[in-house]
Amino acid sequence: MLKNTPMAVTAKEDPWYTNQLVAVQLQKQVQEENALQKSIIIMQQNSAHFEEGVVRAIQSAWETFDTWSGRMSTSVQQTWETMGQLMKSVSPDTEWIAFAARSDHLLDPETPLRNPEHINYPGKDDPSVIPVHTGLLERKKRFTKSYKEGYYVLTPAGYLHEFESSDSYSGTHSAPRLSIFLPNCTLGAPSGAHATSHKFHIEPSKKGMSSSAFTIRGRSHEEMYEWWNDIKQLSKVYLTASEAMDRSGPVPAAVRAAGYLSEDEDEEEGGSSVEEEVTDDEEEEEEEEDEEDEEVDNAPTTTSASASAAPSMHTNDTTRQGQSEAPAYDGPPSNVEVGSSGYAVEKKAESVSA
Repeated sequence: MLKNTPMAVTAKEDPWYTNQLVAVQLQKQVQEENALQKSIIIMQQNSAHFEEGVVRAIQSAWETFDTWSGRMSTSVQQTWETMGQLMKSVSPDTEWIAFAARSDHLLDPETPLRNPEHINYPGKDDPSVIPVHTGLLERKKRFTKSYKEGYYVLTPAGYLHEFESSDSYSGTHSAPRLSIFLPNCTLGAPSGAHATSHKFHIEPSKKGMSSSAFTIRGRSHEEMYEWWNDIKQLSKVYLTASEAMDRSGPVPAAVRAAGYLSEDEDEEEGGSSVEEEVTDDEEEEEEEEDEEDEEVDNAPTTTSASASAAPSMHTNDTTRQGQSEAPAYDGPPSNVEVGSSGYAVEKKAESVSA
C-alpha cells in the first residue's frame, strides 16, 4: 500500500508500526516456546532426581534388611549378601539412562533458546520499516504553553510518531500518542543558532488532522536542525531563510523509495513549494513564545521555491557538519508584509499541489 498509494496510508497502516506489531507477536511466541522448553527440561531433571531417590530409598531399605538378616542361617545369609552386593552396584541414574535411551521425545538440555532477532521474515529489512530519525524532543502543549518531552520516530512513510518513552517505542506497551502525516503539513523555519529556544513549527493542512500548529523544541541547535533537515524531506512545504539544500543522501533516497516526489520533481511538474500563510493563532502563539523566551530573530523567512528570487547574502547553506546558523538575506519582496515572527501576515501565496 505504501508503494502504490503512499498518501492513503494511515498511522496504523504505517509499515514501521505494523512491523512493530509483528515483532511483538514474535517476541510473545518465542517467549512461550522458551518457557515450554524450560519447563520440559525441568520436568526431565525432576524425573531423573525422582528415579535417583527411588533407587537410594531401595538401597537404604535393603541395608536395613541386611542388618536384621544376620540372625538367620548361614546359607540364607550368603544368598542375601550376594543380592546385597548386586543392589549396591547399581548406579542411581541407571534407570533414567535406560529410559532416555528408549525414548525419542526428550529434549536435549543443551538445546539453545531461540532469539527473535535472529528470525528472518518478509519485509524485515525493507527500507520502509527502518526509521529515518529517532530521539527525544519536546512538544509545546496547546493550553498550558509548557513543553513535554517525548520519544519521536520519523518514518519513510512520512509520519512523525510521538511516544511516551523509548520503552513504548519498542512496541511492547502502547501505540503512538500522536502521529503527524508530514506530506500534508507545512514546516516552519528553524530558530537561529543564537536563539534561547531551539524550535520549529509544523502546521497540518486544514484538510488534515488539525488546523493548529505544533511547536517542537530540541535540546540544542544542532540536534534541532538535524530533525528539521530530515523532516523537511517529507513535508509538503517548508519555510527557510537559506538557499536550496542538497537533496542527495540516504534520507532523500528513502523518501523517493517510499514513492514521494522530491522538490526538483515538483518544480518540473509545475508545482510550487509556496503554501498558505501561517494562521493568526499561530502568529499570536509565535509572539507569545518570543516574549517568553526573550529571543530576537530579525531574519525573515521565505519558502524554499522562492529563495532564489529574493535578494540574499549568497552565503553557504547550513549543513549538519558546517555553519549552524542559517544565512540571512536583505529582506522580503516589497509586496509581502512580514510580522515580528518572520511569517507573512496579509498576503497569501498561491499554492499549487505537487
